[in-house]
Amino acid sequence: MKTLKKFIVITERLSGVLGSIASCLVAIMITLVGVEVFMRYVFDNPPLLADEFAAYLLVAVSFFGISQAFLEGSHVKITFLSDKLSIEKARWLRLFILVFSEIFLIIMVYSNYEYLSFSMMIDERSSSWVHFPLKYSQSTILIGFTLFAIVLLGHIAKLTLEIRNQDQSTI
Repeated sequence: MKTLKKFIVITERLSGVLGSIASCLVAIMITLVGVEVFMRYVFDNPPLLADEFAAYLLVAVSFFGISQAFLEGSHVKITFLSDKLSIEKARWLRLFILVFSEIFLIIMVYSNYEYLSFSMMIDERSSSWVHFPLKYSQSTILIGFTLFAIVLLGHIAKLTLEIRNQDQSTI
């Protein structure tokens, strides 16, 4: 139990670090887009790379923030079924959903790893004049999915222990 708590604390702190990085990237993205708008309307000469890099930053922000959003309860939830269930059955339903989500995330981590490996092997680059190496933006997806899978694993273990302890207390 103590190890699980440490594991959860470490993953939540790491998630907070990536969430903070995502916040900084949002500020950079806003600045980049602001400069682009200013240059377009004042000088009629926008920087050509602003749109491309704003898109890469948006990907990084989304995937770096995904586990932090989960921890804060910011993900979309559909609770019409769990609201009608008893606490015990709602916990079991939540466990089922978390396990199903974990399986999905493991598949996504593996798929993204394969895609990133292939992308690095062929040195895939953007089709714009910048020819930016796509491995950097693609790696943010892999990092985000991996951390989210690890955070979710900790919450599955925690919920499993809660269910087990609840079952033992009713005996």
